Amino acid sequence: PKIGMWHSAGSLLEDWGVPFSYCFSPSLFPKPPDWGPNIDITGFCSGSDKENTSYVPPSNLAKFLSSGPKPFYIGFGSIGGDLSYIYKPILQAVKEIPDLRVVLQKGWCSLNKLTAQDFADVPDLKQRVFFICDPPARCPKCGKKPDAYSHNGLFCDACAGSSSVEDAKGTWEYDILKALGEDNIAFLSGIPHDYLFPKCCAVMHHGGAGTTAMGLDFGLPTSVISFFGDQWIWG
Repeated sequence: PKIGMWHSAGSLLEDWGVPFSYCFSPSLFPKPPDWGPNIDITGFCSGSDKENTSYVPPSNLAKFLSSGPKPFYIGFGSIGGDLSYIYKPILQAVKEIPDLRVVLQKGWCSLNKLTAQDFADVPDLKQRVFFICDPPARCPKCGKKPDAYSHNGLFCDACAGSSSVEDAKGTWEYDILKALGEDNIAFLSGIPHDYLFPKCCAVMHHGGAGTTAMGLDFGLPTSVISFFGDQWIWG
């Protein structure tokens, strides 16, 4: 059909009855009665209530998860900027709530204001806090930006075999590693939620649609700290 200057995209979509599929659960948001037959709410596409049993985690993470009550997961995915102002009070809460165990995932944010001191005085730190952190942007030893890091790698593949933790001295990652100890930190570019979430008691995240779906599919109490876009809706 011809498109005149007076037509807007919205009116054309309505006039032509363009099909829409909204990929969220109708249990959360039932289809409004004034939505036409061309609009469907299909359910989440990425959610799954089947636990991932094929993923092989770092041995220290597996040991932490199996050594006590299920931990509380906190991570904010692809949110950028410095989120130290969120992680600092979380660690303070760990200090004040004796039975609270947490898995903290750094994700894409920076935590430049989070220091070793924030982990100090956490009772039974080794049993209660595990930190998942992206590998450094550049190898602490050679300074190069690697194409890939080995599983749980602080150093690039070329340097990993000839490096010790002390070769990373002066980096933020080194300071946090020394505060937590090697048994309580893993340098991973990502971890499957369908592996980790079933092993947690609750989750706190940014409210991404996929992360929200995964937490709800596994029946987890969910707290959302929204930053933008549709995250407010999921919160």
